[in-house]
Amino acid sequence: MPANAVYLTDGSPRRIKIGNGKGILFKRTVAKNLAFKSDLAMLIVFALKEITKENVTQEHLDRLKYVLKQAPKEEILQDVKLMPAWIKDLIIGLYE
Repeated sequence: MPANAVYLTDGSPRRIKIGNGKGILFKRTVAKNLAFKSDLAMLIVFALKEITKENVTQEHLDRLKYVLKQAPKEEILQDVKLMPAWIKDLIIGLYE
């Protein structure tokens, strides 16, 4: 089964083949996307961007609310200034 690791970088994008269909993909991103202090906040933002605003379901929101309860609120909220407006609104709304 092919498996690829994907890493974000502010360097040049590239793909490194390891063999048997496996590889490492370095995807280009802006430095702002690498500035998160909280790994969880960063993962949440990247996941929601991938899903897109229009495709976020109630199931996604329920799962996200559960995950947010497990992490200190201050840890997530310290990074809201780095989030797109729609994600920031969604996260803050889940805390209310």
